[in-house]
Amino acid sequence: MVHEVVEFLNRLLGQSTPKSKGNHAFHCPWCKHPKKKLEVHPERGDWNCWVCENRKGRSLFTLLKALNCKKEKFDELNQILPKKKRRLPTNQSDEIAEIVSLPKEFKPLWEKHRSFEYTTCINYLYDRGVTLHDIIKYRLGYCERGIYANMIIFPNLDDNGKLNYFTTRSFLRNSKIKFINPPISRDVIGFEFQLNWNLPIVIVESALDAITVRRNATPIYGTIIPKQLKMKLLEHNVDEVYLALDPDAIKKTKAISEYFINVGINTKEIKIPNDSDVNKIGYEKFWNLFDSATHTNYNDIFENKLTEALNI
Repeated sequence: MVHEVVEFLNRLLGQSTPKSKGNHAFHCPWCKHPKKKLEVHPERGDWNCWVCENRKGRSLFTLLKALNCKKEKFDELNQILPKKKRRLPTNQSDEIAEIVSLPKEFKPLWEKHRSFEYTTCINYLYDRGVTLHDIIKYRLGYCERGIYANMIIFPNLDDNGKLNYFTTRSFLRNSKIKFINPPISRDVIGFEFQLNWNLPIVIVESALDAITVRRNATPIYGTIIPKQLKMKLLEHNVDEVYLALDPDAIKKTKAISEYFINVGINTKEIKIPNDSDVNKIGYEKFWNLFDSATHTNYNDIFENKLTEALNI
């Protein structure tokens, strides 16, 4: 089956190159990067371009849909795949809402327990400047068992208060695994339920960073602006955003600044000290840096691109 799927993909995307962990790399039809950046796992079906924003999926059928393939290609793939992985015929839309739920082992942190896990977790958060008010506001919890054992759970709610994502962080200080991302799309607006679109939006990387800021902060759960956030900022005519990404993401910060400037949103960058992040510097120091945030303009972007080109 795997060989047949690879042959099918080769006909669709061009000759592939085998990679580690069973992946096959192809030239991406969207970004057209000179190197093969689109990787597909022919057995599991998941695919991802390492250059394009949000060009990824968890089945080969979503890949065909993204490529705008005709029905014949779907039928051909259907014949190749084993029955349990086939696409069932339907008259309904191919878009199926993703059902998101918290881990079944989730325990709310606002309910006190005497367990080692609860005590360790709550002390970890208090050491990081998180208060009981924050725990209730963001509905924080933790897990003692399961795949997310010894992890803090940060639920993400949409504008209607419905769960659409969650992120995690280990509360064991010497843990080798710092976090585990759930198999859910990250194209969400971080902490949307707590945002006021009539005020400037502060964009940070992690949930813990946003909780540290406390006022109108949205985590992007990485260094790429989700499509939904881009659309919502334009929809609500947000005048100004503040970028407070980690110092090692300076290239991404400039790219994000360029995008916002191009769509008419004033952008300010908050300079986070090297080897630090928003949570590490804490609430008070962050807001001191906020007051000294600088506007980004085209000269800054051009200078940054020139520096990259010259490898200075």
